[in-house]
Amino acid sequence: TPAPNVDGAFFTPPSLARSLAEEGLRFPSLASFPRIRIFDPACGSGELLKEALRILEIRGYAGQIHLSGWDQSEAAVDIARFSLGWEASKWSGRAVVDIQCVDSVITSKWPNDVDLLIMNPPFKSWQQMDNEEQEAVSAQLADVQHNKPNLASVFLRRAADAVRALSANLSARGL
Repeated sequence: TPAPNVDGAFFTPPSLARSLAEEGLRFPSLASFPRIRIFDPACGSGELLKEALRILEIRGYAGQIHLSGWDQSEAAVDIARFSLGWEASKWSGRAVVDIQCVDSVITSKWPNDVDLLIMNPPFKSWQQMDNEEQEAVSAQLADVQHNKPNLASVFLRRAADAVRALSANLSARGL
């Protein structure tokens, strides 16, 4: 296994990104949505979002697509914007890309209007986190925290909260 860089991020190989995107998009009801909003809170270079877009293309999805991604690395954000911009250009304006330099752990709120949340969360042990990250992790996991959780735990917790909101949103839409 390759060593993580200082922010706990690992490169997501295209084959793994494809598998995760395929799993996330396996629900036939998504094809009936006039618009699909996909969010990756730790998008890195955008591989998961790029694979999701490619799968939608293969399946002949005819609606609008909004790809949203956050990463704390300016370099990763620049790469994702370029790469996804290129892929989205093939969609004749039906695919919108919104990649921002945001730290998903420190920020107070994730988007709650997404149809699919897809991610490969960064892993960083408690000892590798700086004080601000430790405080954010402690605050967000206060009701379930045991010992010294890793950074990925916050992503999993926030994703679970987002999935509950998504489930309620789908139920309200009769899906």
